Amino acid sequence: QARLSRGLPWAVPPWSGAGRMPTSSRVMTGGATATSRSAVVSGPETRRVNLDRGTVRGPPFSDASGPGSDSNVSSEKSLDSMERAKLLGYAGDPERTPDIPEDTGPARFTRGKNATEVQKASSATVRLRYCCLFILVGGALTLAVILAAPTLHLWSRAPHIKWEGVPFGNSGHRGRDDDRDSQFFGSGQSLGNPLEPVGTVKGLNTDSELCNVTAPVLRRIPVREWNLTPVWRRACEEKNHKRAVTQERNWCWIGVKRQCHWNLKNHYSWSELQHMAAKAGSAPPVSLEPFNGLEHPHVCDRPELGRSRNWTPAENASAKEWFKRNIRVYVLNLPSDRERWQMIAARLMELEIEATRIDGVDMRIPGALWTAKRKGWVAEDFNFTRSQHVAYSPRMEMGSILGTLGCAAAHFKVQTKIIADGPPLAIVLEDDSWLSDDFVPRVWSLVREEMPCDWHVTALYSRCPYGICVSPRLARIQPDANEPEWRCRQGVNWGMHAILYRRETLAKVQELWKRTVFREDRPRCMDVDVALASISDRVSYYAVPNVQDPGFVKETNHRSARWDINQAAITTSTSTSTSFVYVPKVKPGEPWPGAWNFG
Repeated sequence: QARLSRGLPWAVPPWSGAGRMPTSSRVMTGGATATSRSAVVSGPETRRVNLDRGTVRGPPFSDASGPGSDSNVSSEKSLDSMERAKLLGYAGDPERTPDIPEDTGPARFTRGKNATEVQKASSATVRLRYCCLFILVGGALTLAVILAAPTLHLWSRAPHIKWEGVPFGNSGHRGRDDDRDSQFFGSGQSLGNPLEPVGTVKGLNTDSELCNVTAPVLRRIPVREWNLTPVWRRACEEKNHKRAVTQERNWCWIGVKRQCHWNLKNHYSWSELQHMAAKAGSAPPVSLEPFNGLEHPHVCDRPELGRSRNWTPAENASAKEWFKRNIRVYVLNLPSDRERWQMIAARLMELEIEATRIDGVDMRIPGALWTAKRKGWVAEDFNFTRSQHVAYSPRMEMGSILGTLGCAAAHFKVQTKIIADGPPLAIVLEDDSWLSDDFVPRVWSLVREEMPCDWHVTALYSRCPYGICVSPRLARIQPDANEPEWRCRQGVNWGMHAILYRRETLAKVQELWKRTVFREDRPRCMDVDVALASISDRVSYYAVPNVQDPGFVKETNHRSARWDINQAAITTSTSTSTSFVYVPKVKPGEPWPGAWNFG
């Protein structure tokens, strides 16, 4: 500016850049802003003048002091600003325009362009930084969610239960004990066969001697399943499934059931079993994914509920009289197991219980299967060879089922005897059962006080029970929807040690039961306890959970005859032996070559 006043050549001021000023560039004038083709007219009243449009904008202010006179802007900066405004004002007056070289003259207008570009570049940089930061934070959070999904449990915070086949209500997914009680308990009636559907007392004897007429009745058994997230399912499958054959099963539930199978003679609740499975890493923790094999576990899934009552002399007398009048007891025992019969016979005599011994069915004896078919204990069209072949398949992984077949035939044999004898009620005991000291008053109390009038079969000792608690000592059994049908929903409701039958419904129950057991494509159903549980949506099946200590019955420490026969019948590629003969090159389960070809 000093050189301009002395007529010196143009010098580009340090605040200017190179290039021409664009139309949108701005030059600061004493705290005001002027666009291109605009200038500040100095005088008594200084205003911005638009040179293109010939208009004056902005409020007037004093020439001596601009709007920054009372601000912190220094006088030197104000003077420079005013000088720049004056220079800009010469643009419309050629006579007052200094002699500026053409190549350098426009340089004084380039500062605005660079400032704008710098400002835009700076804003873009800031935005880019924020975008990068946002992407990094979002990616980190996503990765954390994926890695910690089993712990955070974002998809579900409570056990998911799928209720199917609900004959009333809206959807059945209400999830609270009180709501489910009001939904699924009632005295609804049904038409047709009393076994399809269950939950009806039509045609049944509702005498107070055989049931409690005021006990609630389930109209229909809902299907209940442990719905887990895919993350948990994959984690449990990697932990629990070690086989090469892929099976679509709930491996978290298998991890919990495995703990129950390893503690069959202990008295653990389902909650304790899940804690044990979670500690072993084979199931989710209860705090994240609680699931109980018995609905309403506070009602019957507790050990202390198995304690004995203080029975009065009058109650004991009434119980014994009722027992003799209504119940007949049968004991299944193989002819070869004389020691077991002596043990249980002595126990029954001690409790003053009369019993009838029924010979078990030993399929190792030649002609035993033929006899069982002719007597009706085994389905006439059942092909054992084919069923054994399926049992040996990698999908089933069962091994021999020869002892299992004999066990099933024996139970159907004693049922046939009950139907023929015609007692109102019957109890079938296996020879490795030990009855509690107050067994008689316990059964009397259970039937008269807690048993609903729709019942068909009741297990007095059920291990790993799966169903719905309906009273302090009773659970309504239901099919385990966590297991597929081709496996007969196997793994829960084990035990045939003490079964209470209702004779008036036993014939129809047996018919459906036998059709389920003797299916060659489903050898898992040959276990009669497993088969009965799988059809509990069509049979009113109740059970006393074995968590209750001491309960009605205990299992003795004898070896399982069924298991021993199965193990002895396992064949190799060359030969095998049984308890009777040496058998070369037999088919799976055959006691001698061609034994089952007639089946």
